[in-house]
Amino acid sequence: MEAQPDSMTAARKAIPVCRMFIVIRFDAMRKWCVLSK
Repeated sequence: MEAQPDSMTAARKAIPVCRMFIVIRFDAMRKWCVLSK
């Protein structure tokens, strides 16, 4: 049952990375806003 297309596997690997990147960006933006005030 592991006969998936490579694009599905790549997308499944990329989703957590994108989510982590968005969280890091959001956290950095929030810290920057707090420091700039």
